[in-house]
Amino acid sequence: MVCTYNPADELLTRVLDAIQAQDLDAQEWELLVVDNNSSPAVSGRPFFRDRGIRVEVESIQGLAVARAFGVKHTQGGIIVFVDDDNVINPDYLSTVCRVFQDSRIGVISGAISPEYEKIPGAWFRNEESRLAIRRPPTEATYLTNIPIFNDFFPIGAGMAVRREVISSYFQSIADGSSFIPGRVGSQLSSAEDVDLDFFAISQGYLIGTAGSLKSLHIIPAERTSLNYLSRLAIGAVESA
Repeated sequence: MVCTYNPADELLTRVLDAIQAQDLDAQEWELLVVDNNSSPAVSGRPFFRDRGIRVEVESIQGLAVARAFGVKHTQGGIIVFVDDDNVINPDYLSTVCRVFQDSRIGVISGAISPEYEKIPGAWFRNEESRLAIRRPPTEATYLTNIPIFNDFFPIGAGMAVRREVISSYFQSIADGSSFIPGRVGSQLSSAEDVDLDFFAISQGYLIGTAGSLKSLHIIPAERTSLNYLSRLAIGAVESA
């Protein structure tokens, strides 16, 4: 599933090309693009012609809302969330299937390498995790059921989650009292993925990071600025 809002055509094309190039038999998975009220609408853009990609529109903006909508419009037992700036490796989905053979696992994400439009200074290495860059030390799968946040907690980019876990999660926040919307338009709110992680642990599942799950995060130059990092920090605090 790809949830997107006003994507750049060239970038979204790369994202979708990578998904459609997966080595897992195409009969074993489905691709849904959730257009979170883009203008112009995503479905009218040239790269959707003749691709057979299903697009559904969620007019209420917010990443968590778009994902909840997408879950209701898919069938699979495992949901994989690919951001509209994530390019996944050809074996991503087949690796997800292999990892989830362990029935104890509820949520997993992977190793995420940056593709910088402009290489930032050395100082930025300490800030990479803010931009969903993850560099696990090996290709092993690192799991935990301890409800203390650490660097191996799954993040939304490339996250794979069992349907029963995320369906129960959305049911648990249906009254809106503890709803975390995630990104809304240009607002940099976050933490909806970590909330799901804690929920999965509370339901008796393991969560973690699989170093064998590999993807690229395409990062434009403006996202390596101090101004953007400051906005991210503010968004994270506001979401807490």
